[in-house]
Amino acid sequence: MPRRHDSGQVFLFPKNPRDLADSIGLDWWAARKLYDDKWLSFDPEITLIDNDAMQTEFVFLGSLVAAGCDPHMLKRLLAGLGKPYSYDFLQIYYDWSERSWKDLPYEGSPVKVAEEILTELEEEGDCDSLNEISKQVHEAINRLNEEDDSEDISEDIYDFDPERDNIVRSARHLLWKIAGSPLVDTPGKTVAVGKLFRAFQRLPRVTADEGVVRLDLVGPRRKYGDHEIYHFWAIELTDEGELAISCGGHFYRPQTGGDSFTTMTWNVAPGCEPGYSDYLHTLSIVDDADTFEGEVACMDLQDRKYTLTVGDDSLEGREKDAEE
Repeated sequence: MPRRHDSGQVFLFPKNPRDLADSIGLDWWAARKLYDDKWLSFDPEITLIDNDAMQTEFVFLGSLVAAGCDPHMLKRLLAGLGKPYSYDFLQIYYDWSERSWKDLPYEGSPVKVAEEILTELEEEGDCDSLNEISKQVHEAINRLNEEDDSEDISEDIYDFDPERDNIVRSARHLLWKIAGSPLVDTPGKTVAVGKLFRAFQRLPRVTADEGVVRLDLVGPRRKYGDHEIYHFWAIELTDEGELAISCGGHFYRPQTGGDSFTTMTWNVAPGCEPGYSDYLHTLSIVDDADTFEGEVACMDLQDRKYTLTVGDDSLEGREKDAEE
């Protein structure tokens, strides 16, 4: 069996599976079906690609489907491989005569492989190929230098690993759900949600100088006997790069009136570790009290009973002027 590309290297900025699908010409319905049919090990609808092995698996399977493999052919091609299908087309090939996947003859690091190829071309006196490789190498270096020069975010770093923080992971999931919902129905909401999503994708690097951006989501009112409860969630980014996440709700009973409650608060400033406070244990009278992660997982934002408001001081007045 050919070797699997099982590098666990975590990406600094997780990737959107939709963008990766577009880059390889894979229809989104087909990408989701790879998971439904149990070929893909993670659900691309709700999971960001945050490490090298996940990306390799998605590209390998997606490229086969994008190239025209139907379910029957896909089953035949994958018969000799083990799950998860984290195989790199640059390291293996399909031998049609033996109907099996095999490792490419070059082994080792990219530098070692390049040395072997260059040595072969030099021995063959193939100057045209060597010149073309030299040209492509210089172009790649220039592109990377241009990307470094164009980077516009602060070099400050938060002192934590976002991939190990459940609150951050759920906040990303929440922003993903909001972005795909009918709640984003104005240009201002689109911009604000996009800024917050971008800030969370850049973690642990700090996003500053975006102005104060705040998102408030309010859930539907629910009846429990003689009382009524609704929940709300907030995400905020300040101009100094401070991030805050909170959730809570409101409890109302006609006999005693109503009062707000807080379920959780999370915040972090540049150079610092996150501060986290959990008040779930104090909410025994709240029938549907749950963790932030549990609430986000159960949300159905296609429900018109949810409401979304945003604040973005960099856009103040522009939306109103546009409407007028």
